Amino acid sequence: MLLYHGSSETVEFPEIRKARFNKDFYFGFYCTQYREQAVRWASRYGKKGFINTYEYTPDPGLNYLVFEMMTEEWLDFIVGLDSLADSSIPVHFFLHPKNRNEIISILRRSNFNYPVCIDEHDSLNILNNFPQDMAFQTFLLDRSNKVIAVGNPVHNPKIKELYLKIITGESIMTQGNKILTQIKSNNKYIDFGNFDWEQEQTADWVLTNIGKALFVVEEITTSCGCTIVDYSKEPIRPGQDLRLKVKYRAEYPEHFDKTITVYCNVEGSPLSVRVVGNAK
Repeated sequence: MLLYHGSSETVEFPEIRKARFNKDFYFGFYCTQYREQAVRWASRYGKKGFINTYEYTPDPGLNYLVFEMMTEEWLDFIVGLDSLADSSIPVHFFLHPKNRNEIISILRRSNFNYPVCIDEHDSLNILNNFPQDMAFQTFLLDRSNKVIAVGNPVHNPKIKELYLKIITGESIMTQGNKILTQIKSNNKYIDFGNFDWEQEQTADWVLTNIGKALFVVEEITTSCGCTIVDYSKEPIRPGQDLRLKVKYRAEYPEHFDKTITVYCNVEGSPLSVRVVGNAK
């Protein structure tokens, strides 16, 4: 792994003990994987600086901090937005850090001059109950502040492509304020065949997201209480599967023909699948 350190002098052999004790994280030696960031740091006082390059092999015996929040990719993405649209596109960051001063120091060193809200009490998350996966904690809003797309455009190229198409007004499948995707089902119906009516039956119904937008299930209903569907509430990325665990428990012996209905952001929604069998 290559690391860079911007400094006013050449540092051939870094010595952590030479750092000032009153810096943000006490004694330490600051490095970055982004050369451009090191260049900005080395020339921050308008004087000649040096970019020190190191080959680093991670050592589990050392204590070090890794900051994954703000990256050059995010900065490049934000800057690129203004060149695509007729007007400036506002970008806001809401952060819930363990250490407020630590985050402020990181933002200042990175010359990050975009609006940032430090939510010390995690109020926004508590109000909205966001997914735990950071890939689903980025939202594109319309002019009325309604969410029209979800996903991290920096970590997922297809999400980035989707965001840019929406912003530039390219043709995208929509329904109202929903961004539509496409799915492929592994079953047209679920047949449990013949079975003992006192034995619970289970089967998987798999929906594959073959479109370019996130696949979001809003609600699933069944035609009777004897059919239960368990599934992940997380949005499904393009190319990935949503596996629905279908359970059927008969109340008495009978031949049955039930229906599961899925309301989602797919053209032709709601989707449905028949559940049939013969409980003896």
